[in-house]
Amino acid sequence: MRKRINRSVLLVACAATIWTRPLSPRWAYCSASPEISASSVVSVWRSTKSALVQRDIDYDAHGRLMGVDNFDTSEHDLLVKLGKTFGAGDSQRIQFMINRFYYTDDGDYVQIYGNRPLGLTDSGQRGTPPGTPQNQVMNQQSLEYHNDALFGGKLLIQLFRDSQSALNPATIDASKQDPRIAPVGTLLDQSAVVSAKKGVRSIYVLPDFLLEGVEWDIGTDYLRDTTEPQSIDCTSRLRPASRIAWISTCVAGVIVL
Repeated sequence: MRKRINRSVLLVACAATIWTRPLSPRWAYCSASPEISASSVVSVWRSTKSALVQRDIDYDAHGRLMGVDNFDTSEHDLLVKLGKTFGAGDSQRIQFMINRFYYTDDGDYVQIYGNRPLGLTDSGQRGTPPGTPQNQVMNQQSLEYHNDALFGGKLLIQLFRDSQSALNPATIDASKQDPRIAPVGTLLDQSAVVSAKKGVRSIYVLPDFLLEGVEWDIGTDYLRDTTEPQSIDCTSRLRPASRIAWISTCVAGVIVL
């Protein structure tokens, strides 16, 4: 059996195509389920994890309330994995994963900016912040297939989807006031970004093909990404939404010493 000490690329050939098109805790609870395995020929694996976190306000060593950014928030996270191993010698496996994460500002405090000459740090006080409280939502799903005994090599194929939305904090920006819309000093500036990604990843690893001691890696990836900035109750100058599709193929020979 050869001992892998170093890897150096012998041959690499890659091709990529890209095109774009613009478009007009204070307390916490966690739980996890155990893994479950069945017979030696067919095994089923399951994992479920969840978390619920509530963060309150923190205070510094002088008893002064610290800045409210990333405090006074709630979040929950759910992760589920289901997998099944099958085939001769358990050489094949299929697995599904889903993950949802949600984060939001509870909206019970407002920011008070510090003053460097006076030696005051950022702080906060009870109050209702302007606009809609900032929040973030992420949803991820993937489906994987593994085969560790395919024509002497190993194959991995993954299909995935990822959607995210993030709402930024609202501010009253002096540079973005327009008296035609609202009285000066009252116009809110708040923006959000919504994105969706989906694609396929694949790689096939074949050792000792044609040349002993050379491991060949062959892979193809595809990604489609749509990102759309949004303006909410404001006059933010936003870039147009974009759609990007990306394909890459790579063949690499790796010397195994």
